[in-house]
Amino acid sequence: MNQIRYGILSLLLLPLIACAQDGYHIDIQVDGFTESEAYLAYYYGDKQYLKDTAQAVDGKFTFEGDERLDGGIYLVVMPPDSRYFEVIIDKDQHFGLQTDTSDYVQNMVIKGSEENELFFGDIRYLAEMRTRANEIQQQLQTAEGAEKERLQSELGQINEQVQTERMGLVEKYPDLLYSKVILAMKEPEIPEAPKGPDGQPLDSLFAFKYYRAHFFDNLDFGDDRMLRTPVYHNKVMQFLDKLTYRHPDSIADAIDYIVDKTRADSNVFQYTVIAILNKYAKTKIMGFDALYVHMVESYYMNGDAWWVDEETLAKMEERAVAISPTLVGRKAPNFLVRDVANNTQSPWGVEADYTVLYFWDYDCSHCKKVTPRLAEAMALYDGHSVKVLTLNINGSREDWIEKLGEYGLAELPNAINTHDAARSSGFDAMYDIRSTPRVLLLDDEKKIMAKQITVAQLQEILDRELGIDRPEEEKILDEEHEEEGE
Repeated sequence: MNQIRYGILSLLLLPLIACAQDGYHIDIQVDGFTESEAYLAYYYGDKQYLKDTAQAVDGKFTFEGDERLDGGIYLVVMPPDSRYFEVIIDKDQHFGLQTDTSDYVQNMVIKGSEENELFFGDIRYLAEMRTRANEIQQQLQTAEGAEKERLQSELGQINEQVQTERMGLVEKYPDLLYSKVILAMKEPEIPEAPKGPDGQPLDSLFAFKYYRAHFFDNLDFGDDRMLRTPVYHNKVMQFLDKLTYRHPDSIADAIDYIVDKTRADSNVFQYTVIAILNKYAKTKIMGFDALYVHMVESYYMNGDAWWVDEETLAKMEERAVAISPTLVGRKAPNFLVRDVANNTQSPWGVEADYTVLYFWDYDCSHCKKVTPRLAEAMALYDGHSVKVLTLNINGSREDWIEKLGEYGLAELPNAINTHDAARSSGFDAMYDIRSTPRVLLLDDEKKIMAKQITVAQLQEILDRELGIDRPEEEKILDEEHEEEGE
């Protein structure tokens, strides 16, 4: 059984007598299960964690403990193939389940848990309704005319019936975790777009904007039980990945919008901040390191993250401070270095519409592959307002000058070659240079357009900016382009 989906329940349930019992005790009988162990796991965000292990004899096993379990959707997992079924553990923590391996859900019998009666009854009804809907979909593939209209109407009636019954269940049992899950999965109902005098919609994006604005209407951010379901994490990430413009500023606004909602519950707030921080801590998308900086500055450096110890917080702050000066869109830090003729050079002093900064080490194995390709690419922009400032960061001055010729940089007309093995200019701290090679592209105002890009990506960006339709034979191919150097 996979994740819960919409459905309805038409079973009559007998009221159960609530009793105040400590801990949890769940007796399970799975006919046909022959292994000696079974496991109880639970959802937490986008992962599952092991909670308990039980010894099984003839398909019978019991999960029990002295402390009550946190409310959520749990998984009863059975080796050797890790087949499982889900179960709700919340108010009812002393109950029994009986089923068999031929079909866990259809053959499930519940004793002592009203919420799981609802849960499994709903899932069974979902399967029934889905089968009916699939049959209609098959008939629609060949239907025409009035028959097609009839089938479409019938399909709409099924969907409407499911929605009506589902909301009836929620209204009857508003405090159950399962009701919260049902509501969280409910899609916003989009009204008709406002129209102008000509009868046309005033805003072609009305449906998308409305959907996005109401996406979280039915998600209870103040209930930390939602963290232990498959719903919460996926919904938050869907909003960031699918419903937000893929620009760091837009995503940062979306993050703040979400996090502000989570302040209703400290556990939800903590989980959300950590999950979003981790999402962008190791991102490979250019410019998205700004989101890591945003998270640290907005939620860690201001004292909101009470769960972080001082040592960890200091490291995070140090990392954010190191990244911050070279975020895409910011003006590149300036430094002063010496070229081959011992003249002073700097990024801000380069007179060009586009400046390529190339940090390298002539002894770095990856630099030995990348540097000749960079020289080859830059030669193609002779005559354009493009220059490259290369900075060798290690080794002797004499060896560096010799390597300039070997790697094709010495005679490059649009190259300014510099050297700072002593790192006296402070470039390494300014640009967070922890490995080489490193390529950045600056615009005419010396703002960072792109960074940590390959030669092929650099050429693609420059060609696009300059309006060059380059033949295939002039395109530079990268090797090991995703591998960082030494």
